[in-house]
This record gives sequence, C-alpha cells and structure tokens, in this order.
Amino acid sequence: MKKKTKIKRSTVERAIYILIVTGLVIYGLKDSEVSVKLIHATMEAFSILFNIV
Repeated sequence: MKKKTKIKRSTVERAIYILIVTGLVIYGLKDSEVSVKLIHATMEAFSILFNIV
C-alpha cells in the first residue's frame, strides 16, 4: 500500500508566489522598471492573502 502525500494549501501558495517572483525577476532583465513595480505589487497582494488565510 502506498501512502498519499498530503500537500498543504500554504505550501502551494508559497510555491506559486516563488514562481511568480522568479518570473518577474527574469523579466526584469528586459525591463527593470516595470518588473520592480510588478514585484512590489505581487509581494503586497500575497502578503494580504497569507495574512487572511
């Protein structure tokens, strides 16, 4: 019998957050001003989500 691995919601949220920020950092190599604004907006949005849940 195999045990199912349980993945927590918070783990998924943080993984998505890391992927988005990493993508924005890579995009920042092309257009740094826009990337910085998007990273700050993403950080604020996810901090609100993390505090609510």
